[in-house]
Amino acid sequence: MINEKLKSLLYKSFDGQLTDSERKLLEHELIISHELKKEKEKIEQLRLQLSETEQPEFSDSFVDNVMSLLKPRTELGHDEFFDSIMFSFKRVAISAMAIILVLLSIKLTQTESLDEIFGQSNLTIEDVSNPIYYFD
Repeated sequence: MINEKLKSLLYKSFDGQLTDSERKLLEHELIISHELKKEKEKIEQLRLQLSETEQPEFSDSFVDNVMSLLKPRTELGHDEFFDSIMFSFKRVAISAMAIILVLLSIKLTQTESLDEIFGQSNLTIEDVSNPIYYFD
């Protein structure tokens, strides 16, 4: 098993940031330790494979394309909110009006006039303005 300090020195060596004492210690341990040598070879192989892999490149219009896709979602403003409420309200209002018309037509077949349906009688302005009328 490789010592963690040596392993860290090995990884650090690929960045080229070792002091002289660290470099000498690592070189000495690479000669002695077969496991450390194998680990170094694995890292070198991995780095080689990564360097040979083709890096994906984005087109010049990539940012514009992404922003155009994101823009409609981020601009969810009051207009869309109120439009959705109005759409729902229209459905409810149309349904309510249909129910009212059905009930009104049923009631009209049972009575003779609209005054009876709405519970109104022939009122005059004097009747409406007289408070005694409301207590009878």
